[in-house]
Amino acid sequence: MRKTVLVTVLLVAVAGLTFSQMMGQGPGRFGGWGGMMGGWWSSTPPGNAQALTIDQAWQSAEKYVKDFWNADLQLTEVMEFDNQFYVEVAEKSSGVHAFEVLVNKWTGAIVPEPGPDTMWNTKYGHMGIGMMGGGMMGGPGMGWGGRQGYRPWGNPGKEMPVNAAQAHTYAQQFLDARLPGMKGETDADVFYGYYTIHVLNKDGSVYGMLGVNGHTGWVWYHEWHGKFIGMKELKDMNGG
Repeated sequence: MRKTVLVTVLLVAVAGLTFSQMMGQGPGRFGGWGGMMGGWWSSTPPGNAQALTIDQAWQSAEKYVKDFWNADLQLTEVMEFDNQFYVEVAEKSSGVHAFEVLVNKWTGAIVPEPGPDTMWNTKYGHMGIGMMGGGMMGGPGMGWGGRQGYRPWGNPGKEMPVNAAQAHTYAQQFLDARLPGMKGETDADVFYGYYTIHVLNKDGSVYGMLGVNGHTGWVWYHEWHGKFIGMKELKDMNGG
């Protein structure tokens, strides 16, 4: 399934569609990705099914990490949105975030998150080196599209040419231009190759999130989630 999704995205990107055209919006669709991923990823309940709780989503993702990855990885955050749950996974040994996945609200099924995790992750990325290179719109702080590829940037270490402070500046420049009034959270989650930053409303509540490329400063807003509902972090699950 993962390979099928990536090949589909590649074909669409090569055709020259913009990110918004590629995503498309509509009832019962996974921010537009539902059409690519199949009807099983619907954001509306199948029949009389009950949506998973955020704790159940955490358990589903935790089992996935335990079964398919190594003991150095752990969940650090689960966010619930209208369309699905979003999960961050980090390395215990380094403190660097490893990757992001999505959990289906009705089935608990798990897929890699589209966007930065798939295209910019230099250690755990799912896109082959050199695929879909170039073509992203704008410069630092101005990118919106999804056509910049996974590039051979060398050693996938924690240190990146764009530091966390610069990433926050680029994120805020983007928000000022595209979502006036929204603010980027000061703390940025460091991944291999990029940063993930929460986007906040004027009252400080979570609105959404975006990614900033740690090598180019380009920004990618996660527009496929829908409305934010709630969040749990590792400290919450551990009673901290």
